Parts: sequence; C-alpha cells; structure tokens
Amino acid sequence: MKTSRLLMLAAGGLAIAGLLIYTKQGKRLTSNISSSAGDLTNKLGDLTKNTRSSISDFTSKLSDRFAKNHSQEVVNS
Repeated sequence: MKTSRLLMLAAGGLAIAGLLIYTKQGKRLTSNISSSAGDLTNKLGDLTKNTRSSISDFTSKLSDRFAKNHSQEVVNS
C-alpha cells in the first residue's frame, strides 16, 4: 500500500513538473511568436512607407515632366 501511494505521489510530482516545464516553454514560444509578429509588422510598415515614398517620387517626377513637356508645346505652337 505504501509503495503504491509513493508511486502515485511520484507520478503526480512528475506530472506537475512536466506541466510547469511545458507551460514555461509555451510562454517562451508565445513570446517568440509575438516578437516575430511585431518584427514582421514593423517591416511591413517600413515597406509600405517606402512604397508610398517611391510612388510619390514617381508621381512628382512624372508631373514635372508632363508640365515641362506641356509648357514646351505651348511655346512651340
């Protein structure tokens, strides 16, 4: 009887220890995933900002070129 109680107590202790270790690793994994998601969000934000800047530059240059060409057409006519 004492042996079976001891075995049950040991098994319970191991189960609790295993659960604590698993929970710690789960928190660490969740933290890593959260950190990676944050990094990805920041990179996407940078990409969006750079894309907007590039589009704005392109539009500005195109507008300048159109205005320059249009003004030359007016002078030539």
